[in-house]
Amino acid sequence: SKGEGHPIKVGTPIGRRRGRVIRILDKEVVVREYRKDFRGREIVRDIAMRLPSID
Repeated sequence: SKGEGHPIKVGTPIGRRRGRVIRILDKEVVVREYRKDFRGREIVRDIAMRLPSID
C-alpha cells in the first residue's frame, strides 16, 4: 500500500488478478478475484480488505 486514497464503487477493477469490487461496507471492501489453476480451471476468490478507521 502506498497510502494513497482512490474513489471506488461496485464494479471498480482492482488488484492484479482481474479483481472487481463486489461489496462496500462500513469497515471493509470485498473484492472478487479470478485466476486459473495449473490445469487451466478458473478459480474465484472473494477477499475482504479492511478499511482504516477514521478517528
